[in-house]
Amino acid sequence: MPNTVSTSSFLIKLQLFGIQDFIFNVKSKGAAAEIKGRSFYIKLLLEVSKKIIFETFQIDLKAQPSCIISNSGGYFILHLENIASDKLENCVSNLQAKLKNELKGTELKAVLAFTESTGNYKNDISLLNQNLQDKSYSLLSVFSDFNKFAPVVNQSKWTSVSTKVKNADGKGNVILEKNSLKGPLILGYSFSIKEEIEGIPLFRFMESYICKTQDGGYSTFQDLLWHGKGEPKLGVLLMDVDGLGQYFNSIISLATHKAFDEKLQVFFVNQLGKQIKFIKSKYNESVYVVTAGGDDSAFVGRWNNLLNLAMDIEISFKEEFKKEKLTISGALVIVNPKYPIIRAVKLAHEALKEAKYGYSTKGNFSLFGEIIYWYTLQKEIFSLRERFRKGMKSEKKTDSHGKSITTNKEVRLTRGLLARARQTAANLSSKNHLDLSDYFKLDYYLRENQKLRNEVGKEYRDYLIKAEKSTDELERRNYKMILPIAARLAELDTRGKKKKEK
Repeated sequence: MPNTVSTSSFLIKLQLFGIQDFIFNVKSKGAAAEIKGRSFYIKLLLEVSKKIIFETFQIDLKAQPSCIISNSGGYFILHLENIASDKLENCVSNLQAKLKNELKGTELKAVLAFTESTGNYKNDISLLNQNLQDKSYSLLSVFSDFNKFAPVVNQSKWTSVSTKVKNADGKGNVILEKNSLKGPLILGYSFSIKEEIEGIPLFRFMESYICKTQDGGYSTFQDLLWHGKGEPKLGVLLMDVDGLGQYFNSIISLATHKAFDEKLQVFFVNQLGKQIKFIKSKYNESVYVVTAGGDDSAFVGRWNNLLNLAMDIEISFKEEFKKEKLTISGALVIVNPKYPIIRAVKLAHEALKEAKYGYSTKGNFSLFGEIIYWYTLQKEIFSLRERFRKGMKSEKKTDSHGKSITTNKEVRLTRGLLARARQTAANLSSKNHLDLSDYFKLDYYLRENQKLRNEVGKEYRDYLIKAEKSTDELERRNYKMILPIAARLAELDTRGKKKKEK
């Protein structure tokens, strides 16, 4: 009687840890190219890992998509049928060892786990996540000790990856080849990008979008500052879906999980990609996509372009995921161009954390260290910001000979007066009671533009009254901070560009 091997269905999950630290831990010189290379390397690492698993169990190309349940951000989940458990255990063990060796000397850590499918998907996925968590506790401490003595990876590896992506110009397919000499090697595989050979379409990776200079070179972060008006400051924007883990935990079937993950991919890759990459897009060549996936996204670019992008993402996301009742939070940190990017990212992470967990409500935005509702930013702050900008512009008049003249009717709110008004309003917001002396100061600083003074004075008084009546903690704070935030944005909007550095 022939021997028979017992087979079952399994769920397999690989998750990467330390992604943001890995991507942004770079020197300022050449940061844009290296960050792009590191972010795309993460995608390649996940693709090669899947390829190794599929090849181990001889799953052909046509069947592979049906095995992928989730392929979001820094992890993937696979469902494999008719698999021998001992063979899977050996595969996972060998791949885990290869990943450990591949990632030594970096901030990245990879953890693999699997569980047998019982038919109760909700329980299965819960057990899978628990297995991965248990394994990560033991492995991450070992990785930490291991990396203390590991040599630092040659930085040319990341720039080599980014150069290939830049030269492809968003076209072609990613080809993964084993034991090739084309380098750089990732788990023993090299990658190339070709149009004539079937592979993974490059457009599926938001990380492949490159900002270029007119001569076809890499745009530096400094280059991005000249795409727009106002003060040339750099921004780091982080966006994160609220309660996504809880939503996934509520899913009761594999098919539902797979469909929802595909919906996330369509939004963050297809729709968002069109907003940023298309030639006619207002963000084309001005926003670096660092990561964009099913849970969180990171962008670097000119501050006001990123502020507009944040609002566009929130509006589109709210509409797209209305049925699921999901929200998205964000944080924008604005810094001087030479500020170390890794510090700016850490500030943005702290700000995002406060936006997500600082108040009981979800779907908030952090700007200038203040947590605000999206609708407050879009409807109240932006409206007042625009009026401040108009109030700071002089009305140009000329005499009969075409020479500029100044009349008594010309009124203009200076940045100095607006800054004092902002500081006074901020002082008012920090008090638990309405201080009339501060309110009169605010009225005085806006005196140069009578129309603006009357409109803003009345509105801000109404905001302060609403703040006193509101029972919502964040809403109370928002009402008080509408004027200071709008004024600060107007100040940045109206400062002229500094001379571009060579």
